[in-house]
Amino acid sequence: IPAEGVSVDTLLVSGEGTLTIAGGKITATKILANVNIVAGETTLALAEMDIAAGATVTYTTTGDENSEVTLPELMGEGIFSKFGPERLTLENTRDYEPKLVWNEGTLRFKDQAYDKTYNIVAKDGAKIQVGTWTGSLTSNSLKLEGGATLWLYNGNSTSGSTIKGTIIVDSSAEKPAVIQGSRFGDNTNIAAAIKGNGVLEIQDDNDNVFTISG
Repeated sequence: IPAEGVSVDTLLVSGEGTLTIAGGKITATKILANVNIVAGETTLALAEMDIAAGATVTYTTTGDENSEVTLPELMGEGIFSKFGPERLTLENTRDYEPKLVWNEGTLRFKDQAYDKTYNIVAKDGAKIQVGTWTGSLTSNSLKLEGGATLWLYNGNSTSGSTIKGTIIVDSSAEKPAVIQGSRFGDNTNIAAAIKGNGVLEIQDDNDNVFTISG
């Protein structure tokens, strides 16, 4: 890809094997991924993606932990696997999502309800941030591996934030999974079933109240 990048309406990738994208940036209105895509040393610009079953879009961000990019709509039955410190934000309610594997940085759910769609794996060093001020998250499966953090960021209202669905813990005493509670205000509730094995560390934040009732 030339250094100045390319812009297309639709990028369709199909076949077998792995496509490595390097050089300039691709900007596409829509990306249809039917094979594994790996972003090279530069960034594969985020666009709407339809990730086919068996395919993995490996996305490496190039910003820092203070940068924030809105994650576009993702569809399909594949995997969106994210590396790098840059924070990606989900702002829209979706009917279906591929599996989200967060290896580094923060996945931020903002101030809306997200229902019955998310299958998330948070790896060591990854952080899942729910809410800015109000909102809720319903997940089919939110897996916290050792070293991952579920950050209950919001609260500070009568409704607060509610986590529903299932949280799966896969950790150890040496590297526990962490729930960090209610950064701003009270009224955050984990009403999800918590399953799995290992150690779950509960951290208070700013002496604000949150509950675990699942």
